[in-house]
Amino acid sequence: MKTPPLYTKLSTLLFKEIETLSEQKKILEKQLSVIDKQLKSYQDTFAYANQKPQKQKIKQYDTSTRKYLVEVLKTNANEWLTTADIAHKVAVLGGRTAEGSLQPYGSRIASMLSAFSKQKMVEQKSNNRVIFWRLASFISTEI
Repeated sequence: MKTPPLYTKLSTLLFKEIETLSEQKKILEKQLSVIDKQLKSYQDTFAYANQKPQKQKIKQYDTSTRKYLVEVLKTNANEWLTTADIAHKVAVLGGRTAEGSLQPYGSRIASMLSAFSKQKMVEQKSNNRVIFWRLASFISTEI
């Protein structure tokens, strides 16, 4: 018994379609694999960025943070006029290393200085040395 020509045409078209779909499936699986790797990389980076520093490391940074900020304040106290100016400059300088990357304690400095400026210890533009000593004492008690 001979197969009808319509059946032959349909089966040929169907097999070609199946081959095309299987090739597309392979391409999509490769793309999905690449996307999964990128997602894993992003998740790893995000998890690392959100890790809380260990207690030992915080203690290690405390003295160097305090010394660095006090030094920054001493050398620049005459240039900055308001508490907000000082807080901003110290947050920028204190939150970065010499190479420009963020210090592990940069966010602590920023929140500390934000708390300092919210306390409005110095309202008006006044003696920069007064601002410096108040900020320095605030730093030494908060860090």
